[in-house]
Amino acid sequence: MKKTNQENKRKRGCLYWLLFGWCFELAYWIIFGWWVKPLLLLNKKLKEKNELSQQSTKDNSKSENQFNAITAPNQAPKFINGIPLNYNYKHEKLCQIRGQEPDISKLKVGQEVSLLPEPQNQYDKNAIAVYHENDKIGYLYRGYVQDIANRFNNDIDAEIFCFICEINGNDVFLNIGFYQEKRELLNKETTFKLIRTSSKEIQETIDDCVSEEDEVYFSYDYEKELFEICPTGCSFAIGYAPKSKSSLLESLEESDEYRAYVSEIEEDDNGKYSVYVTIEYEE
Repeated sequence: MKKTNQENKRKRGCLYWLLFGWCFELAYWIIFGWWVKPLLLLNKKLKEKNELSQQSTKDNSKSENQFNAITAPNQAPKFINGIPLNYNYKHEKLCQIRGQEPDISKLKVGQEVSLLPEPQNQYDKNAIAVYHENDKIGYLYRGYVQDIANRFNNDIDAEIFCFICEINGNDVFLNIGFYQEKRELLNKETTFKLIRTSSKEIQETIDDCVSEEDEVYFSYDYEKELFEICPTGCSFAIGYAPKSKSSLLESLEESDEYRAYVSEIEEDDNGKYSVYVTIEYEE
């Protein structure tokens, strides 16, 4: 009998605790529940809003970079340290070495970069490396712009100003300004008509890439044993100099005392182009 009373007492105690717990929970929700739940919902909404805001900031940053790539200055300054702009080469694609590609996330449109000669380069003694701060990000492509960069780097009175004008995916494009005091007019001049211009490829290059007054560069084609003429910023030939001009062009290859440009473009009744090139040089 005594044992039964103890069990009944224990059961009543458990029932009282359960009842107390239920009443406490009911009282908690009556007193606090009306504002705790809305507060939790408000906190959730604020968290979602913050995440959306961060995503929007990333998207805006991406859009701003694309906008800058489109609206970046397309011309170098007219003067650097009081020295006038001589040449401005726009939208020159950066040559990137496979396995040594730059970290694009560190580059921005408008950033200044440096052009430094790399005469010990085992592949090209005329190589021009492109640096952003202390990081090498690539090279200039071979051709006239590389040649003129070497010439200006070797001239203590000249200046070079280069900046990133566009970033398109992993491709980086440069705007390069070359600055030098104007020199006296070159005292010699020769004009000649380019030969071997009838091929479809050359005619298309002339049509797409060349205008009168555009500067050109020349390089020797050992297979054809002629000097190939190419417009600046383009690796495709627009023709060849006559054999009679080879000795002159050979003498000018290592000189910076000349200017070569397209002086005239003629189109015949069949739509075929003929190109005349003028070279001004020091005797």
